[in-house]
Amino acid sequence: MSNDKTYTIDEIQAMSKALGIQQKHDPAAGASSFNYAHGPNGMFSEPGIRPDMLSTIIRPRTILQAIPWRASNIINEKISILTGQLASAGTNAANTCADPPYPGDLKKCTRLSTYGKLFMKTKKVDITEIGRVNDRADMERRIMNFAESGSPLVPDLLRRPGLNFMSTSAQALLTLGVMLERVIANLEISGNATVTGGASPTLGVIDEFDGLDLLIKTGHTDLASGIACPAADSHIINWNTVIGGTYNGLNIIRLLEDVYFSRKQLAIDVGMDGTTWALVMDKRLFRALTALAACTFANTRCSDFSASEPGGRTQAEIEARYNEFYNGQVLPLDGDRVPVLFTSGIDVAIPDESGNGLTADIRIVPMGWSGGDLLWHDYFPMNNQYITEWENIAQQNRTSHNNGMYLTAARSDGFCDELLLTGMFRLRLDAPFLAARIDNVTFDSYTGYRSFDPGGTFFYDGGTTQYSA
Repeated sequence: MSNDKTYTIDEIQAMSKALGIQQKHDPAAGASSFNYAHGPNGMFSEPGIRPDMLSTIIRPRTILQAIPWRASNIINEKISILTGQLASAGTNAANTCADPPYPGDLKKCTRLSTYGKLFMKTKKVDITEIGRVNDRADMERRIMNFAESGSPLVPDLLRRPGLNFMSTSAQALLTLGVMLERVIANLEISGNATVTGGASPTLGVIDEFDGLDLLIKTGHTDLASGIACPAADSHIINWNTVIGGTYNGLNIIRLLEDVYFSRKQLAIDVGMDGTTWALVMDKRLFRALTALAACTFANTRCSDFSASEPGGRTQAEIEARYNEFYNGQVLPLDGDRVPVLFTSGIDVAIPDESGNGLTADIRIVPMGWSGGDLLWHDYFPMNNQYITEWENIAQQNRTSHNNGMYLTAARSDGFCDELLLTGMFRLRLDAPFLAARIDNVTFDSYTGYRSFDPGGTFFYDGGTTQYSA
């Protein structure tokens, strides 16, 4: 039976609104106006300035580019771990005709991995103002050093040298890209999947995903029953003192070695020999650790690194070891050179701005085993066949980027547009029982450090957003 009914424009619009379909002409109400780099009051319209400029914008150090990315359309990913087998039961038989003992039941623990969702936009762009220059002295400027972080989320346009903000597209994508990187950098360390519905304190986030500090933890429970699963737990130690202190008589390098050895041995015991590992920490903490490691490398059982310890170490040898570890971004643990990944995704705890008494954590993470990954990012593919099919019908000019990692769309009220961006991401750690964390290591770093985070202690900016002749 065919349906030959036709609809008026008003009926189509009413149905679209009922279905939540965004029309191109729907207004972008309450939006802030875009801050054009050129044209009247443009911040780069100042005459007589050299065209080449340097940038002091800090890009966050993250694990984004260090671990794989996979597309997955499974929103609620359930991961089970076989956590144990109960003790055998029954009694020994007197002979083979009697009833023998029997093995205990197997036990499992199921965990849930959910996507976080990001949603952000540019300020409203009046397209009739794009390309304007203030006068003949309003020349293009080139940003020469916008640091390439290697992030897979960065739009291709921003990977080109000499960014030119005469292009409003480049300016808008840069500001949006920086915001996206800042958000992901924080979430991949401190994200919490229970923070949903726009309750996240981080702007641009609807739902958070669990970051490393909630994947590497104790207190894992079975999804259905809520029963605790200690076999799935990570190994957590609260160092809670200065880096040169001790924990149960062990210095920090000795403790790191012992924790790393325990994770390697556990991997062997559960049939995962050959697991690869990495350390994740703040770069300032790594710098302090390499100095200690250089002194204790040849004498790992020494309690400190004074000149009176056995096994002579010349200053040249200590310096060579320090340079090897620091420049190679490795720490020597239990016979291995373990790679170190840096993160600035969560500011270290800072009592004041002197750099005295910084506090941060050290994470030991299993990276892969038997040719597969144990730590990676998932993203919901915004270029999947069903979205593409819908787009062919809706004709809304939405665009997926970076192989579907995120989606952009324009919201317009005629000649004024906003660029919207959304994406769904999560961090996966399938073997939390092989991970470990040493918390609250206090150290000093008088390095004039600067933070990428506008809310951070060491964030610096300044200057003006406009130029008025």
